[in-house]
Amino acid sequence: MNLEINIISSPKGVNLNDTSFDQLYEKYNLDVSFINESFFSHFSFNIIDKVRSSDVVHFSSFFYKLTIWYFFLAFIFNKKIVISPRGEFYEPALRRKKRIKNIYINFFKFFQKKINFHSTNDLEKEIIRNFFPKSFINTIPNLIDIDPPLNFKKNNEILFLGRINPIKNIDILIKAYNQLPIALKDKFKLIIVGEAYLEYEKKYLIKLKKLVNKLNLFDNVTFLGPKYGINKFKILSKSYCLVLPSKSENFGNVVLEAISQKTPVITSKNTPWEILIKHNSGYWVDASVKSIKDALINLISLDKKKYTSLQDSALKLINKKFGYDKNISLWKKYYNKINRKQH
Repeated sequence: MNLEINIISSPKGVNLNDTSFDQLYEKYNLDVSFINESFFSHFSFNIIDKVRSSDVVHFSSFFYKLTIWYFFLAFIFNKKIVISPRGEFYEPALRRKKRIKNIYINFFKFFQKKINFHSTNDLEKEIIRNFFPKSFINTIPNLIDIDPPLNFKKNNEILFLGRINPIKNIDILIKAYNQLPIALKDKFKLIIVGEAYLEYEKKYLIKLKKLVNKLNLFDNVTFLGPKYGINKFKILSKSYCLVLPSKSENFGNVVLEAISQKTPVITSKNTPWEILIKHNSGYWVDASVKSIKDALINLISLDKKKYTSLQDSALKLINKKFGYDKNISLWKKYYNKINRKQH
């Protein structure tokens, strides 16, 4: 089964001037269109024809404001519909704008036999099933195209990389870092990379900076803003470890990106990364100040041999379980299955 993929995306969060279309899209034979979020920009013959000529319409968000428009087109043209909610049904995510989200959910329940859902882990699958018991739901982890690591020399830097959002628990990380022994804080700096897009995220960023000042960590903690493309992977490669202390994550792509650069990961038990423990490939701990602090001390204290072993085990794990080449057949089987399935 050969897949022809047309992608329509908002440019929000993408630095188009720093994006290599040859490397990212054309080598995979992807047709990618970045269109602004104005509804009228999506109300065109070209857009409608792309939906009409497709076999499957796959959404990467359930609550995105344009999902209803494309869902309507897919329904009218009787296309197979797949939705990847990517953690949107987790309780911490549902708390924001809960009333509007409940309206969305109740609307789509009328069409649940028409909808196929994609989850990235088994817990998310069960969460989706609670809302849409009559929909077909299949679990496939996110995959990564694994290039050779950049192999930059490791700096003594603890890294957070992701959206500056309260759900990421960055304040917990700052407090955990603050409780490290003085000698470790003098040696290791905390680097926070990411952007606050929405108004409440901008307020959270202000709160984080105030916390840093309150704890007298202004010489230890640096906010670098967003990084894209090769610049993002350079930071990942140079960092001693990545910490993802989220309140919830349906997956956490940054974990794979860090491991692909031989950067060990500490992540919270609110993320689906228990596999790191099972394969001796990282840390999966409670999302608490003490647990994250203890994991940081443990990781920083590893001798070179054990640190290298952790790196090697993690690389083997993602090659086997999350590598694009070895696992893309999971998606081909899924699309084949829903194309054969009758509603």
